[in-house]
Formats: sequence, C-alpha cells, structure tokens
Amino acid sequence: MLGPLTVIPFPLRLSSKPHGFATAALLLTCLAVTGCGDGPGGLTSPTPVVIGGGAANPGGAATLGFVQDIKPLLDGDCIRCHNTRNANGRVDLTTFTSVMRTVRAGSAQSELVRVTQQGGSMFREWSGDRAAKANLVRRWVVEFQARENR
Repeated sequence: MLGPLTVIPFPLRLSSKPHGFATAALLLTCLAVTGCGDGPGGLTSPTPVVIGGGAANPGGAATLGFVQDIKPLLDGDCIRCHNTRNANGRVDLTTFTSVMRTVRAGSAQSELVRVTQQGGSMFREWSGDRAAKANLVRRWVVEFQARENR
C-alpha cells in the first residue's frame, strides 16, 4: 500500500526485446519534451516517480509540521478568538505548546481535529477551502503525529 508520499525508483533499463526499445524510445521522447532528466551527462537514473503530495500536502512535503503548515492556518483563521488575551473556550492557539493542549498525537478524536472538521463547531470559521484546511489539520495530527517541525 502506498503512503501519502511515495517515491518509487524507476530505473531506465533498455531491453533487447523489440517492445523494450519502443518503451525506452517513448520514455526518452517524453523526458526530452518535458525537460526532465536534463543535467550534466544527460539523463539521470534512477528517475523517481512521486505519488501523492499535492494540495493536501503543501509543497509535496514528505511530512507536515506545525510551524510550516498548521500555524499559518491557525494564525489566519483562529487566533483572533483563540489567543493569550482572548482564549475563547480557554483555548489558545498561538504556540505549538498551547495547541498541543487540544491535541493527542495520532488521535482523530483530538479536540482540534473534531472541532475543525466538517460538522465541527469551528469548521465554519475556516476561510477559503474549508475542507482542505480541515483535512490538513487531521492529517497533521493523525498521520504525522502532530510534529512541531517537518
């Protein structure tokens, strides 16, 4: 089973079989058209094929971190009400330490996950793509064990 970001080495092997040459020629043509593999000495091998990443994982990062991925979301949508001066519901979301009071690493039942998901009391407070932001928080807590940094 492939994880959220899987790198599969795809070595270029030329075969003596007729279909092997055709496949290699097609691959080389695709690489030349897209500019992949250009570098000193031409094509590099193995060429990684990345599966996963995308919008749900900013920058295709191999992991999610609070500082890089979650804090910007909370700063933009949550801390106006959940800060050191005005901790609505006694929840302060300004620092990693204070956020971790609402998180149990690895648990989808963590308070932060529950309230920010669709149907949760804070879901409507997300700006922009609510579902993507809620999913990012859930993935950070559950899949990436609520790491402080990537």
